[in-house]
Amino acid sequence: MFRRILIFARTRFLRAEGVRLGMSTGAGAFVWAFQREAEGSPGNKMEEKALGAPGAKLTQIQRTRHGIVGRYENRIRQMSNPQKVFEYFATETDENGNPLMTPHDFVRSITPFGGRDSDLVGHLPPAPHSSPTIKPKLSPNDDMKAVPMIFRKLSPSGDGRLTINEYLLITTFLSLPASSFSIAFRMFDQNGDGFVDAKEFRSVLGMLYRHSPVSNSFRPQPKSWESMIPTPTEIFGEKYEKRLNPTKFAALLQEIREAVWMLQFNMFDENGDGTISAYALASHITSHAGQSQRERFEINKKKLDPTVNVEDSSDIICRMRRKRYVWQDFKSFHNIVDSVSQLEKGIQISAAADRPVTKSEFKRILKSVTGGTISKSTLDLMYYLFDENRDGTLDHKEFVDVMGEITAHGLNKHRDVGIQRLFACYTTCMKRGGPE
Repeated sequence: MFRRILIFARTRFLRAEGVRLGMSTGAGAFVWAFQREAEGSPGNKMEEKALGAPGAKLTQIQRTRHGIVGRYENRIRQMSNPQKVFEYFATETDENGNPLMTPHDFVRSITPFGGRDSDLVGHLPPAPHSSPTIKPKLSPNDDMKAVPMIFRKLSPSGDGRLTINEYLLITTFLSLPASSFSIAFRMFDQNGDGFVDAKEFRSVLGMLYRHSPVSNSFRPQPKSWESMIPTPTEIFGEKYEKRLNPTKFAALLQEIREAVWMLQFNMFDENGDGTISAYALASHITSHAGQSQRERFEINKKKLDPTVNVEDSSDIICRMRRKRYVWQDFKSFHNIVDSVSQLEKGIQISAAADRPVTKSEFKRILKSVTGGTISKSTLDLMYYLFDENRDGTLDHKEFVDVMGEITAHGLNKHRDVGIQRLFACYTTCMKRGGPE
């Protein structure tokens, strides 16, 4: 009985704070309200701290509430329809009051909460079009110079800001595995002439939208997806006279992926010096792990936090706590992630031949299958996270599962709990006259 009273009181508190602060979620208000009480009168500086900002250090109570909002936002990323995700993370509006996403908003919308004090959480209501935008910076590099060119090409205004249409376009492209770019081109090249024109681009994207888990959860479903598909003039020309060949098409998809990686790297670059810590990279990796894996990952990840004193002072942990990764390391890691399907086949062949996947064996497989290489520090971090019993061999099933989640950005999963699909199957079955 007493537990029920506490739950009821907490729920009423969250709702009341949500109304008082004019926020869309009680969870977001939870952190913001606490910050007001702890820090005094509100202001932009206080709001940045409440949301988590580069270099932020939170008390234990703040960290707990910070985590509550972060995990709530993960549920929004995983389960909400694209309109809600877009509106929640968008921080700007156009002249008609419609929400707009900056490239940094977009990256926040697909990057899971990693549990670090500096991870930004909380809903920021979009700033009016006529007033300057006030929002926390993702990193000291957060300015127009940091806006990747591909976002400017896809943006209707040319400044990198996205409408819901561009949001759906980019998420659809990101959901395509890098290993399938050539297959994707052949799908888009409907007449088989070796080029993709604007008409083919819109037609095939319409088919992809109808089968994409993200687009499929769009409510209400449009009668024609083609009406929502942008055709960027920067790519196809003002009169849509330009066409894409296989090389340019693959380069377009790769440019989008690398732009997202660069923005993620900037987001993890707390010092603005062009490097990220092993703790930041480990947080990025483990934030994509399943619930059953997360507890163990969390224990190991915390040992890499340079601000926390740990009892385990082994040589490898001390070395990783000091290690800083540059952009090229981060990019190379994601190229490995994008090759996870080929790596899985190589690892399975090694396992069938009774060859343990040690570090040297992993480097051999990587070189043989993809032609790529991996730095010693990145390899050490991967084995620290994915070698559970510390016998020097990779837990390849766990590794493949997590890497698969990273490369998909969570965009390949259905955005509902299954009830809608159950009823859809039931309806289809009834239309066909029941089970055969």
